[in-house]
Amino acid sequence: MEQRERSLVPIAVLLGVLAAMLFAVSPGREMLDWLGKPDNAAVAQAIGAIGQLLFAAALFVTTVVTIWLARRTANETGKAATATRDAVIEAQRQRLDGARPILVFEMTEHSGGSGPRPDAVAFHARNIGSGPALNLTITLRDPALPYHWKNFAQSPSLPAIVAAGDRLKYELGGQRNGRLPDGHSPCLGTLTMTYDDIYGRRFTSVAALNMIHPSYADFGPTTFTIIE
Repeated sequence: MEQRERSLVPIAVLLGVLAAMLFAVSPGREMLDWLGKPDNAAVAQAIGAIGQLLFAAALFVTTVVTIWLARRTANETGKAATATRDAVIEAQRQRLDGARPILVFEMTEHSGGSGPRPDAVAFHARNIGSGPALNLTITLRDPALPYHWKNFAQSPSLPAIVAAGDRLKYELGGQRNGRLPDGHSPCLGTLTMTYDDIYGRRFTSVAALNMIHPSYADFGPTTFTIIE
């Protein structure tokens, strides 16, 4: 309604100009009587033609202004829709990030009281994320020694839950003073933790177990992946 009223402003202005021209020579009824005389028919026709031109010009201006206002409104509506969509996407991202678990490997003391040796590895699966890790399982690939999981620690194949800020302990045992084959890399194997968040997204944390020294082992950098 406001746009329509603004679009009629040029018409009102031009009609006002025309009215002023009509009444400038002689006010009121005298002007109309003068135009009605046969001798002044040419002048009346000229004024009528001018009025038609002014009306056509006003209509053109009104059309242009209306189109411009419609385009501006469409642009503003599009910008508002884009801003709303971006806000929704950002809210969804924050909601997912607020529930994301992040599990890391953390070396710890073996149950026998020893440090992390290549043949006796103990570690925590620590959740440093903001949401619980569900259905956690751990696998060991390409072991360099005949490792076995200690039964009295957390079972790697039994799905577990690790709350945000919490941890679970796992232990690997191997052949005492086991020796790596000649020419073998210092990598003792690759451990993978697979787990879910509360929205069903699946994640993995992967790290290599490396022999730093014949009597000491530690994890390499952890790689995090989201499995959609």
